[in-house]
This record gives sequence, C-alpha cells and structure tokens, in this order.
Amino acid sequence: VRANLPDQRTIIMLDTSSSMLSEDVRPSRFAKSIQIARHFVKSAAGHQISIVLFSDIQKRLIPFTDDIDLIDSRLAALEKMNSVAGGSNISQAIEESIQYFDFDSSEDEKTKSGNLLVFTDAEESEGEFKVHIPLNVNLAMIGVGTLKGGNIPLRYEDGAFKGYKTFKGEQVVTKLDEDYLKKIGKGVKNYKYWIVNSYSLPTDEIKNFFREGYTKKQGMGDLRIRPVYSHYILIPAI
Repeated sequence: VRANLPDQRTIIMLDTSSSMLSEDVRPSRFAKSIQIARHFVKSAAGHQISIVLFSDIQKRLIPFTDDIDLIDSRLAALEKMNSVAGGSNISQAIEESIQYFDFDSSEDEKTKSGNLLVFTDAEESEGEFKVHIPLNVNLAMIGVGTLKGGNIPLRYEDGAFKGYKTFKGEQVVTKLDEDYLKKIGKGVKNYKYWIVNSYSLPTDEIKNFFREGYTKKQGMGDLRIRPVYSHYILIPAI
C-alpha cells in the first residue's frame, strides 16, 4: 500500500538573551546559532518548520511552513537586528512552544509527535528544568558557548564597540552550563545535546536524530487487513 506520510514538524528555538552576544564562539553565540539553523533549514526537506525567539519571554517569529526561502531570509535578517537582550527562561519557552504543535487534548500520549531544536548557552535564569515533554517529541539542545566563558560585548546601533557589560563595577563573564544540559536528559525520553564551537556544524547528526525518532513513530501501531471474499461470488457468477 502506498500512502502519503505527513511532514515532520520542527520548531527551531533561538535564545536571544544578552549572554548570547558573547564572542567565545565566533562570530558570536547568537550569530553561530543562526548559522547552524540556516544550514539545517536548507537541508531539511520533509519538515514543516516554525521559528521561535526566547529570552525572558518567547514569541513565534514564523508559524509552521515549508517555504525554505522565507525561513532562511527571516533568519538572515535576525543577524542585523538588535534583538538580543534580557535573561533566559528556557523552561517556560519550551513549555509554551510545545503548544504550537496544536496537540488535541483527546490525543493519546503516543500519537503526539514533533521536533524541538533549541539553541542556547543553557544559562537558565529560572532554576530547574520542569517541563513535561510528550513521549514522541524529540528534543535536541545545541549548547552554544565554552566552559571557560567570555565577556558580553556591547555595541552601538552602527555596530561599533562601546565596552563590555558590567555588574557592580566588574565585567560579566558568561559560561556555557553543560550540567544543565545533562540534567534535562534525565526527564526527557527522546533527548540529545551537542556543544558547538566556532567550527562545529552538527546538522547531519541533528537530522539523523530527528529521522530516527520519526521513523520509529511511523513504524508503531497496529494494522488490520480485512480479507475481501469477492472471488467466492465472482467465480460462480462467471
């Protein structure tokens, strides 16, 4: 039997908190996130993609679409926008973004499926990760930053450097929190994380992770075939 399989639905979430301006990953954590996201989008045939930005709050930039050119152009435009500021509430952002899958409340837990691709430095400002992820929703976290960390540069609107962010007279140092990424995996069934540096491009690994979960989902369930006994009527008729 030949049948049409539904597209994978993937939500790409970009951390826009001020710590993502750090340049310990070149050209910056935020710019590197966009670079990987664009590379993923260009090779993500069979995906319906939505883009979400989050810091203290989250907002959906693009609803689900398979228009690759539209998604790529909107991502490219983000690099030129001065939209990176605030803290980082990862838990709330993921919890709210799951609602964009529009799961029916009557759906069985096993039928709810989708992909979450989150780019962040994992500096959660609200404490522990306490979000229920449906069994067949794949969560991929891309940790952008270094364990050593870096300062947060501040720039004028024209891009000129004006200094580093300070707190109580001292320069702020922001570090990737790998422990937070590890803790998330304890409560999520389909989970994987990557830590990227200036030269990383793990898009093939991310796609394979999503494809594996999607293929497994398509292979689940029961199929009942009812035999057709028309030949018992057809032969005597002939």
